[in-house]
Amino acid sequence: MKQNVSLTLLSEQACSDEKDSSKQYATGIFEKRDDGSYIIEYTEPDDEMGKSVSCVQVESCQRVQLKRKGLYQTHFTIEQGKTHKTLYRTPFGEMELEIHGKKVNTNLNAEGGSVYLYYELASNGQPISENKLIINIKSQK
Repeated sequence: MKQNVSLTLLSEQACSDEKDSSKQYATGIFEKRDDGSYIIEYTEPDDEMGKSVSCVQVESCQRVQLKRKGLYQTHFTIEQGKTHKTLYRTPFGEMELEIHGKKVNTNLNAEGGSVYLYYELASNGQPISENKLIINIKSQK
């Protein structure tokens, strides 16, 4: 069943000696599917992303799909201990990336919960950044 939820999005990005972090809030839709997976869909609250729509599909406790549509288009597969390739599309062009899942932790139930993603981005085998994303989901009942 689909339900309206409040989201808190905590992100951290480390690149060389620089670190950047943000905390954002959004509202979205949360659904548990018949196959046991969960879907979280929301509009990016960051104006820089051009009001992109993101869809997070939690397939298992160690595998998450992150899809973004809009000015910046991505389809990341983040799976603990594995590397996946993807094409990252921006208004400035496309770039092939490798995503190595370092840690995936999900704690979801009918009321919401949390998703923790820790992953490394690389291009042509060269590390670009280490990233953390925490999504906290709370039912708006």
